[in-house]
Amino acid sequence: MGAGEYVLVGAVPGGVGAIETALDWVGRHGLVGESRVAPDTAGNLFVRLVFSSDRPERELRDGFAAIGTQWVSRCEIHSLTRRPRLLVLGSQQTHCAADLLDRWANGLLDVQIAAVVSNHSTLEPVAAAYGVPFTRLRIDATGPAEAEEELRRLVKEHSAELVVLARYMRILSPQLCAWLDGRDVPAINVHHSLLPSFVGARPYRQAATRGVKGVGATAHYVTAELDQGPIIAQQWRSASHLACPGEADLARLGRDAEVAVLAEAVRLHCQHRVLRAGDGTTVVLG
Repeated sequence: MGAGEYVLVGAVPGGVGAIETALDWVGRHGLVGESRVAPDTAGNLFVRLVFSSDRPERELRDGFAAIGTQWVSRCEIHSLTRRPRLLVLGSQQTHCAADLLDRWANGLLDVQIAAVVSNHSTLEPVAAAYGVPFTRLRIDATGPAEAEEELRRLVKEHSAELVVLARYMRILSPQLCAWLDGRDVPAINVHHSLLPSFVGARPYRQAATRGVKGVGATAHYVTAELDQGPIIAQQWRSASHLACPGEADLARLGRDAEVAVLAEAVRLHCQHRVLRAGDGTTVVLG
């Protein structure tokens, strides 16, 4: 078995002892060359250490756990060679899902898009062009509860490790959020505003009404509370060249921000560069 590339990520106590222990353990497997460390306000250090090893992932995890100190449980080891499997959810607008498919097909995202799901048919030919299975949720006919049961089935059928809401204009119920959390399957959503501003429906209209001079997009983890999940990435587009930008102007500008920030969030997550802080925010070791 050839050597694979792995990453150790987590939070260790500040000071010399813990980080030296982690570096020593990783160094025995051959540090590849990338290490990132960032402090938090509580005196911890967020670490991301890349290394190579010819041992299986499970054996490496068990070996690191055998160090036995309390902080070890706050660290994880993941393979960087294996591509995470994504379930992409879309709606009538196709730009975010189509962009992810294009980046994946051209080798710009180290993922495997297992399937595309939508409550509209507009994404079906897009998914077909990339040879990706497509499922339509007929929510109007079956109801939201049945649609979410179908989503559960698809997550299991495709062994999805990440659900991506690519302008999926439906709210995931608290029950579905809890189910995904229980399976350790995160969900990432793109919201077309700079959260926490303009939460909920029609954010471009909300922004135009307030006379903003630009538009933003936010990629965040999905939680049961609408648009309140930990933020991963944000982007901004200026509209200052327009005398009085309306909803359509902001939507046109915002499309570029939406696709870029969602792709960036997926990349960061799948490379294990996003760590959860204790206060519910994230630390991005880009």
